[in-house]
Amino acid sequence: KNFTFSWKDYILLGNQVRYDNLPAFEKYLEETPLNQLNQFYFIIGKDRVECQEAIDHLLRFILPADTMREFALTSFNGAQIEEVALANALDSGSFFSKSQIIYIQQFDDSKKTIQEKIEKKFSHPQRNQYILLYAASWPKNSSFYKTAEKQGIVLDLLELKPWEKEKRLVAWVNKQATAARKLISYPVCQLLVKRMGNDQALLVQEIEKLMTYCMDKQEITVRDVEAVCSQEQTDTIWQLGEAI
Repeated sequence: KNFTFSWKDYILLGNQVRYDNLPAFEKYLEETPLNQLNQFYFIIGKDRVECQEAIDHLLRFILPADTMREFALTSFNGAQIEEVALANALDSGSFFSKSQIIYIQQFDDSKKTIQEKIEKKFSHPQRNQYILLYAASWPKNSSFYKTAEKQGIVLDLLELKPWEKEKRLVAWVNKQATAARKLISYPVCQLLVKRMGNDQALLVQEIEKLMTYCMDKQEITVRDVEAVCSQEQTDTIWQLGEAI
């Protein structure tokens, strides 16, 4: 069965662009030349694993070499960041890397003064500097959100219904297997996802175990999943509702 997605590439309102799903965001990165990439990214979502996947994809795209990220990436915790430290990072570059990435996680816990400083920076980007922000949630009617839409790229991940999340995770499992050059059928992907109960954090661990177990095999089968993945299959509320 072919793995296909149905999504709008982006939400366009005037000159504002907002992505609402990970595949569309990844498509934007893959189809945009590095020298034309936007310098500001605001990632919003309650699914920490999915958000981290978006962040990792962006970092790999800007800096393909892992060794360069050590010198180019400056990370802050929004709840603890101080204005002086942020100002120093924003106004100085990296001596060892052409590009500089400033990443602030838990941005929704940051002080108002920090948010205002970042918002002002949107209209005055520094050359070869990228700003990446992550928040679990953010009000769409706020000045900061509107500025981020207008000047940068917003990835505001929708909360998926259980069956929508299952479909996305099945496709994600297939993608991981393909990247590892393994064959895997749709029913096998479904079985693995159902056993983990749509928990992507557990699914990541099980995929790693499965790939190690099937290291010398070309195809991952139902027997492999049953041998390695011990999590019992559980019915969710929506599955029970459908059965009734």
